[in-house]
Amino acid sequence: MPATGTTRETVDELIARHVADRNNPELMRSRQQELVDEIRSYELKYGMTAAEAHAAIDRRELRETQDVCHWLIAAASLEPWADD
Repeated sequence: MPATGTTRETVDELIARHVADRNNPELMRSRQQELVDEIRSYELKYGMTAAEAHAAIDRRELRETQDVCHWLIAAASLEPWADD
């Protein structure tokens, strides 16, 4: 059963907006830059790159807090654009 207030039409509208957004190069560049800026701020905060953070977690030098996870998810989200 759908959540309260959720209709098929609403879901369809959200999907259509998402598809339209993904086909908008200017919006995608803007979102990409937002991710780059966010990742840089985490790198400055923690004094390491996201790749180094993974290794630090493995060595138990960095805890996987919600903040660190948010950073690593942002970095992973940027990977598909790495070749652009």
